[in-house]
Amino acid sequence: MTNNTYSDVRSEMRLAFHMSIRSKMILTVGTLLLSTLAAPAVHFRRDYIRQIEGTAIFAESMSMTAGIALLLGNVSSFVVGLYMLKWVRDREKASSLTKAEIRKKLRIEDVFMYFQFFGTLLVLVPLVPLVLGGLFPDIIEPMYNAGITVYNPFELVLLDIRYIALVTGGGFGLLLGVMWWIVK
Repeated sequence: MTNNTYSDVRSEMRLAFHMSIRSKMILTVGTLLLSTLAAPAVHFRRDYIRQIEGTAIFAESMSMTAGIALLLGNVSSFVVGLYMLKWVRDREKASSLTKAEIRKKLRIEDVFMYFQFFGTLLVLVPLVPLVLGGLFPDIIEPMYNAGITVYNPFELVLLDIRYIALVTGGGFGLLLGVMWWIVK
């Protein structure tokens, strides 16, 4: 099978995500690297957050929900990225695949993209209020008063957003980006 056949099979199928492998890898690596914005967003506003919290041990700690969402989003994106890397690495074999095998791979790829979609959402849900609060400190207190508690710490388990963002987002993002650069 030639690449034209792969493209033909792809165009015949009703996929939920009509994106090239390159676009999917950019989304995956981009999601991971984007999550690193949470670290400076909280770091530069930690004194103001301490004033609002008052009793927080570390102003950089987050609510469990936001921290777990960011962590799961990054892990999900990384796993999807590893699968996509496998497909990029094995693209030379694609010329020997039958149409049925190409369809199967495309369906699996489409299922993985659902995980990527939810991983991106899990990163963006806590990231947007954190970045908005970092850019516009005057909205932190109204967000806090409205019950948006991405800054509200969970005292029993301290999740430092800087470490979550930099290790899972930055670390996984750089690792995946370098691996993609080597494989392609």
